Amino acid sequence: MDNIQSNEDARKNRGMTPKTLVKFMISTCFARISSLDFERMDRMKVPLKKMLLNERKSHPGEDEKYDRLDEIIDGFFEYIKNPKIIEKIKNNVLTKAQLEELILSDVANLPKRKYDMSDLYREDLIAVYASGSTKRKSEFIDKKGQAHEYYDSTGRKIIITDVGQIVYEEWGGIHASLSVYRIQKQLDNGSFSNDLVCSSIAISQMHIPKYKEAVLEELLSDENINNGKVGPYIGRISRENKQNLQDLPHTERQNANGYLYRIDDEYVLEYDATEITAVIEAVRNINTRRKFAEKFMNLSSGNGGHYRSQFETRHDDTSKGNHDGHEEL
Repeated sequence: MDNIQSNEDARKNRGMTPKTLVKFMISTCFARISSLDFERMDRMKVPLKKMLLNERKSHPGEDEKYDRLDEIIDGFFEYIKNPKIIEKIKNNVLTKAQLEELILSDVANLPKRKYDMSDLYREDLIAVYASGSTKRKSEFIDKKGQAHEYYDSTGRKIIITDVGQIVYEEWGGIHASLSVYRIQKQLDNGSFSNDLVCSSIAISQMHIPKYKEAVLEELLSDENINNGKVGPYIGRISRENKQNLQDLPHTERQNANGYLYRIDDEYVLEYDATEITAVIEAVRNINTRRKFAEKFMNLSSGNGGHYRSQFETRHDDTSKGNHDGHEEL
C-alpha cells in the first residue's frame, strides 16, 4: 500500500500512461507473481483501481483515457494467470522486463519498438587521424561530475552522475562531444544497479514533467540501455513537436542519419548515426577502452550494489581486427 501511495505522490500533477501503469503494476506485484501467490496479488487490484480513480478526479475531461487504463488493470490480472505465462514464471524464463514488454504488447496494445540500432553505424562519419589509418578521432575523457537524484513513476530512486565525455571529430572537421553518465537505479532489494551510458541529458530541463518522464521511463529504461547493440550509447530525448496527424505516439521513423521514436506530442527518443559511430569508435580505441574499464572498476569498488558493465561495444562488426590502436572486441 505504501508503494501505491508513494507512486501517487511521485506523479502529482502528471497523468498515468499505459506504459507507466504497466511498469508500476509489475514493480508492485512481481514478487507475488514470481511466487505464484495469486491470492495476495488479487488483493492489489482494489487499491490500484482506487489510485486510478483518485487520479481521474484530478484530471477532468480525460474519461476515455482513464477508461482505457482501467481496462488495462483488468487485463493485467487476467493475463498473468494465463497457463503459458505461469509455466514461464515457474521455469524462471520470464524476467520482469520481458513480462512488461509482453503486457504492453498483448494487453495495452502498444507496438514493440525497434531496439537494435547497429545498422546506423557508418565509420565514414568520423574523421581518421591520418590518411590510410583506421583509427578514428574519438576518445573518452574522464571527469568528476555532480550527482542528481530523481524518482521514477514507481517511486524508485534513479541517480544520474556525469562522469566523462566522448570527444570526437566528424568527417567534415566539426568537433563535438557526448556525455558519459553513471546511472544508478534502485532495485527491489534496495540496492542499486550501475551502468555507464553515453547520451545527452539536459539536467536543466528535468523540472519539466514530460521531459523528466521521457528521460526516466524511456531513455533510461532497462530495455533501451541493454538492447541497443551500439555499445554504451543509448540515444537522447529531443523536443520535437508532433508534425502531422500520422505522427502519433509510439510511431517510428528512420533514415540514414538516425532513428526517431515518438514518445508523446512533444518529445522523441532520437538515435543519431554520427553519435553512434563516435561512441563505437571511441570504445574500439585501446586507450579509451582502458579508461572505460578503469572508470567502471572505480565506480564499482566498495559499493555493494549490482553492476552491469556497458563499456564494451555490442556492435557486431569485428572485421577491423587489431590495427592502429584498435583491438578486436
